[in-house]
Amino acid sequence: MAIRFDDAERRLSLGVGELLSVGPARGSLRADFAGSGAARMAAGRQVHSDYQAARGREDERFVAEVSLKVTILVRGWECAVRGRLDGLIQEPHRTVVEEIKSTGLDATRLMATGLEHWPHYRAQVELYLWMLSRSGYPDPVGRLVMVSLIDGGCHLLQVDTAVSLVEAFVLDRLDFVVREREARIAWMARRRGSTVPFAHPAYRPGQRAIIEDVERGLAQGKHLLLTAPTGTGKTAAVLHAALSHAYARDLRIFVATAKGTQQAVAEQTLSIIQGRGLPLRAVTIRAREKACLNEVVDCRPEGCRYAEGYYDKLREQHLIEELLGAGVATPERVDAAGRRAVACPFELALELSDRVDVVVGDYNYVFGPFSYLRRHFGEGHRDWILVVDEAHNLVERARSYGSPRLLARDAIRAAAFLADRDASRYMAFIELCDDLGELIRGAARRVQTGAPRRGHEVLVALNARAFLDLRDRADELALDYLRMRDPGWPVDPYRDLVRELLRFAAVLELGARDDGGQEPLHIYQQDPADGPAVQLLCLDPSPWTGARLEGFSAGVLMSATLRPPHFHRDLLGIPEDRFAVAEHPSPFPPENRGVALASEVSTTYRDRAAHRERTGRIIREVIEATPGNVAVYYSSFGLLASLAPLAAVPGRAALEQTRRMGEAQRAAMVAALAAPGPPKVLHGVLGGIFAEGIDLPAGSLQTVVVVGPALPGVDLQRTLFKQWCEERFGAGFSYAYLVPGLSRVVQAAGRVVRRPEDRGAVVLVGRRFAWRDYAALLPPDWRVRRPEDPAAWVEAFWGEGV
Repeated sequence: MAIRFDDAERRLSLGVGELLSVGPARGSLRADFAGSGAARMAAGRQVHSDYQAARGREDERFVAEVSLKVTILVRGWECAVRGRLDGLIQEPHRTVVEEIKSTGLDATRLMATGLEHWPHYRAQVELYLWMLSRSGYPDPVGRLVMVSLIDGGCHLLQVDTAVSLVEAFVLDRLDFVVREREARIAWMARRRGSTVPFAHPAYRPGQRAIIEDVERGLAQGKHLLLTAPTGTGKTAAVLHAALSHAYARDLRIFVATAKGTQQAVAEQTLSIIQGRGLPLRAVTIRAREKACLNEVVDCRPEGCRYAEGYYDKLREQHLIEELLGAGVATPERVDAAGRRAVACPFELALELSDRVDVVVGDYNYVFGPFSYLRRHFGEGHRDWILVVDEAHNLVERARSYGSPRLLARDAIRAAAFLADRDASRYMAFIELCDDLGELIRGAARRVQTGAPRRGHEVLVALNARAFLDLRDRADELALDYLRMRDPGWPVDPYRDLVRELLRFAAVLELGARDDGGQEPLHIYQQDPADGPAVQLLCLDPSPWTGARLEGFSAGVLMSATLRPPHFHRDLLGIPEDRFAVAEHPSPFPPENRGVALASEVSTTYRDRAAHRERTGRIIREVIEATPGNVAVYYSSFGLLASLAPLAAVPGRAALEQTRRMGEAQRAAMVAALAAPGPPKVLHGVLGGIFAEGIDLPAGSLQTVVVVGPALPGVDLQRTLFKQWCEERFGAGFSYAYLVPGLSRVVQAAGRVVRRPEDRGAVVLVGRRFAWRDYAALLPPDWRVRRPEDPAAWVEAFWGEGV
């Protein structure tokens, strides 16, 4: 049970487990081994019931599942501690409590352990003894009953304790809980009495209307699809409305983003609002790998000095209090505190997330079926408002969460890794790797007659039960592996393999639920580079995204392009009664953005080679006609590599995006674009880091050239998705290709006009932009011209104007 508070009556209720877990933790971080715990928990429950049944048969005085409640007054709060005893025996002159726990140790190893090896279990028994004493049971004594899951061996450990010491511990923990709650009450009262300032001295055109729409949607408990052009100041307007709503109703806000650059925009806005006088606490949670300061991601004291003594450092150096005092705990602040204290920044951010008003993080922390923040979104989260930035990305990201992949080569690598260290010691784990590898390779034999096939992919019918059984085996072995593995290993392919297996199994189970969703399709792959693999294909993410959205009090999904809105409603699972739409036109003078179509060339795959020279010439001439910087966005890296050389202009430096650019490389490219000197040309890809979710320096671009509509590639997975969308919604090509492709175009075009004083030209290259279904997804306020000579049109736009 969770801790339940009644602030008005100054009451709280908590279980023994919560009582043991509250309070400042001590010692080091110890990451759990990858495991869902499902099989282990099921086996543990069976051990409990079997032992209780046997004890009941041998001793008629044995009573199972006895509930206890003790009430104690702390700082004027009535604190109820609740517990459930596994077994109770009332003898003539004493009371015996038995607490049953399971373990992965065999009988021989189990019998060599003492109470010192089971400190948490011992503390639980001691709390039960205190509760029995307070409840009037005579001379309570305790037994910790450890039962082996391996061979059923049973080890009884006598637990004796001084009840007065336990009571002192209880009072100390409850005092901590009450003080924390009182501090929260005081903070919420301070929030409630505050007026949320706007982030800037003046409103941009259209921002007040955005605020009104968001306030109305939040007040009605809706999930609002908010469409407004890039540069209108959506982030500032939405955060203002969300904070005002949250502060009046004691709610919290999660800002979900698709990219780190979007997180930076939210952080900057929150920092400005805090600087204008609002009591505000916020934190950004980055990915563990990005936040890690260690040489390798190994969250154990044996492998990471930032994990060693982590909780002691938190307490002794008052890190949480320091960062809360800063208000907006940006990644840079958390990183600096972690470096100074030699404490893990990722865990610091998680700790802070329990106490702040706003959390900023990636989509996966809300929507990932395996990676969502269980501490916040595990069981109902009506005390949260959700803000989704660049929400046009969410459907594809959600589908990717439901499409995990397992490679046979990873199983082979993990088995070889363990065999090289000690094959006999790790035989059980090696066998699991071998079985998983064989299961993946064996999927090639499960191709059904007439199954769809394209390239190296084919539709198969996996034996889902076999994968779930392997997951259960991994669960049962998890604690044994954690105990047996060498703590000095810098990498662990077995651990990584099991994590991927858990993700795979989690999606298999999601698809098997009777919730009206589409079960994921099974695909076998024989890629020349990766070897045999199996992948699940999520067609419909709405069962879990809809359930997650339903849990929030309200939400705002914002972007410059959310057309058509029913695409997002359908595939995200937003109920009709909680769905709202607001679309805002550009507030900027229409003559400040010129849009032209170069329709004489085709950018389809079959025409690219034939039209390559003409397409390159158009791009080059548009660059030459522009007096300032130009950004050229291509539908793929392949197209960029083919056309960028043809667009080279003497005297203009070319800045070219590559496939895997680090943060420093990206920042250097943006800085180079804004640096003084001769005009430059940025070559990037649609949907990439330089095309959306990034605020390029004001006025740094004069012209944007978009080469092709960036439709997703035609492969088996996209073909199957198209078929399903056609059957389900009657919109196969639109949902599978047009909507994701054209949204990238609109995002890229939004890089050029971002302020009322900005002017910019957009040139769309490719005849498909003129086709009806494509043009229907472009913003309605775009006045698309079709000049015979696009370069001459650009020259005129920057000359006397158009």
